[in-house]
Amino acid sequence: MLLGGLLLWSNARIRNKIKQIIRTERVESRISPPHHDWTYKTHPLEPEDVPYPDIVIDYSKPNSDKRLYIYNDNHEVIHRGRVFEGKGTYEDNNSFSNTPNSHKSSLGVFVTNEFGKMNLSAGRQMFCIKLDGLSKSNYNARRRGIYIHGALRLNTPYWPKGTSINPDYDSLGCIAVDSKTLKKIKQLCLEKDKLIIVSKV
Repeated sequence: MLLGGLLLWSNARIRNKIKQIIRTERVESRISPPHHDWTYKTHPLEPEDVPYPDIVIDYSKPNSDKRLYIYNDNHEVIHRGRVFEGKGTYEDNNSFSNTPNSHKSSLGVFVTNEFGKMNLSAGRQMFCIKLDGLSKSNYNARRRGIYIHGALRLNTPYWPKGTSINPDYDSLGCIAVDSKTLKKIKQLCLEKDKLIIVSKV
């Protein structure tokens, strides 16, 4: 696959390309007013461009399944975890969207950005990992405030197999995961700087 004339043959090469685009975006934002439509809108990466992602989320499976897969550099699964889809996706027949305020999950390729804090009710905050969308189907991720964060309900050890549970306000489009999975992703972010995530059905 080609992106800007560059042959994408490894995740390391893809990460370098991503970092180059990020640097370009930061320079451009100093020259002209910052904009929310991330540069990847015009330089998109699609799942088929990333043969060996670090994380894959398979939304074709019910959320009672461990449908988030973390891979090592040999593309071997080293962890499986639970993940909620967005509340809007669950309530609208498992449909996906890139539209702000849709409360739906987005498909496509994401890259982890930085650690942050989400504001909750009563002045509380929650740790999160900010994301940028690299695909035409998710380039609004930053504008929408799409993060990876924890969802305590996913820590429940016993779930009815083959069923999906309403995410309610645990996810308004974010990638909400169980605590063990969040800890694993955080550690990988510290080791690799950028993680490539593919969200698919």
